[in-house]
Amino acid sequence: MISPIFRLCRGLVGQLGLICAVTGFMVSTPTMAFAQSNAVLQQALKHLEAEQYQQAQPLLERLAGEGDAVAAYNLGLMAEFGLGQSVDYEQAFTLYQLAESQNLPQAQFTLAMLYLEGKTSQGVQYEAGKELIQQAAEQGYVPAFSVLSMIELSGLTGDADLLQAHLWVCKAVEKGDTPSFADLISKRLSEEDRQC
Repeated sequence: MISPIFRLCRGLVGQLGLICAVTGFMVSTPTMAFAQSNAVLQQALKHLEAEQYQQAQPLLERLAGEGDAVAAYNLGLMAEFGLGQSVDYEQAFTLYQLAESQNLPQAQFTLAMLYLEGKTSQGVQYEAGKELIQQAAEQGYVPAFSVLSMIELSGLTGDADLLQAHLWVCKAVEKGDTPSFADLISKRLSEEDRQC
């Protein structure tokens, strides 16, 4: 079971041009299983889904203070997008790092997006962003496959690599997600290379 927490539209600007893909920030099955065994986290997530941010925030802060990665990640989302508070990229970055340090794939992906969008104190960092997205992909986080494909297609971190971009599209398709730009890649490949 995958329960959507937020659906957000992100734009990557720069060498990629403007790419806007709806990305589902989701709590994965293992995370939901943990939430079901943690009544406080379960209540906080219900508040988030109901957009009751003022009720969710103190619960999440308590759990994040105890080292809960899911709580830190969701607090990061609240800070990044100004949900129940002012937008604060620095706070979001810190909270995502806390969750990422515990290998939460959603946090790896979202922290990577901050790097790719230049919403860090260091500005745009394509290599750091790509590395984190690869970590999320290695854990099976489906939105990471499409973004890695676009990075490879654009040559953002080196030479454009159509075959590698296609391989990431294939992984997305295997998981039930077909990126809108998949045809753009396959049209540029030979019949043999189009096979997944």
